[in-house]
Amino acid sequence: MRNAEFGNFINWVFTDTKEVCQGAEDVLYNNKGEHITKAIRPVIEPDCHAKEVVAWWHEMKAGNGPICANMPENFVMNVTAAAFHADALAVRPISTAFWSLTIGRAMAASTVKGPLQPGFIGEQSCVKVDHEMATTVPGLFAIGDTSLSGSSWPGAVPAPPGRMRGTGLGNAVFSAVLCAPAAAAAASAGAPALDEDQVSALRARMFAPLRKNAGNTAPDVVCAVQDVMSPVGYSIYKREDRMREALAKVLDIKAGLSELSAEDPHHLSACHEAGAMVLSAELFYRTSLARKESRGWHLREDYPARNDDAFLKWIDVVERNGEMEITMADVPVAREAPRSHGAS
Repeated sequence: MRNAEFGNFINWVFTDTKEVCQGAEDVLYNNKGEHITKAIRPVIEPDCHAKEVVAWWHEMKAGNGPICANMPENFVMNVTAAAFHADALAVRPISTAFWSLTIGRAMAASTVKGPLQPGFIGEQSCVKVDHEMATTVPGLFAIGDTSLSGSSWPGAVPAPPGRMRGTGLGNAVFSAVLCAPAAAAAASAGAPALDEDQVSALRARMFAPLRKNAGNTAPDVVCAVQDVMSPVGYSIYKREDRMREALAKVLDIKAGLSELSAEDPHHLSACHEAGAMVLSAELFYRTSLARKESRGWHLREDYPARNDDAFLKWIDVVERNGEMEITMADVPVAREAPRSHGAS
């Protein structure tokens, strides 16, 4: 796995309705009427950033909440959205109807100055792949959302959707084009020999929840993971003591996965999805602890500066005997002396 520490994102949502408020990041005010994002966003930026979440965090800790969005100033809602959905810009009746409904619901749910909070979005796409979208498992390829961050091209931001809105379908198509020749060649070479003992062990592990009459359920695990991942101080604005506290909770949840029970194949699938959430949470905290700097969406309270000397690196995670082993690889950035446009 690669770039798991950049897996978390937020959307600003209205506290009462949880409807998304696009553009709120530029018009956030505390209860004193102070514009808390103006200093960190002096100009309009393409999307929200973790730095606004940090500003929200500090204001709430200082007792200056609730934090509200001044909707009459909301450039995205009032100007950009209207232009984006105009037929003069692009004739897209289906998407226009969808986004008009979505934005309309948010606007209808809002007040002139509605209280907001960060709405957590936990998505990881950290399967490591090469330029042909091949994983480190021979014959296994991963395209699209599965490996977007693991391909390393988005940089230090959560993806998808992260701070690169609209990349999902484009990346799926582009990565499929890269992958197809190599995947076809691998398929034509024939299936590798199977390790029957490994197959039996995997089958036993996969179907184990069906053989338990009582125990933890998938919804129990999902709610527990959400409780650990959602708080801003754990997952967006990071500090070692808070992350170690969160990781300890994740490991407690992990210890109970062997007791998951399922009534039928539908619940069995949910058990494995819940287990994947626990794995993703552990990946996130272990790699976040390893990156002792702030970079992109990875903001650490205890290491606020970017440190290229020590951490212009990719953080990789490999399974070794059931444990996560963390290694680092230099980012192959070519450095050249700057030249003027007129240089020969």
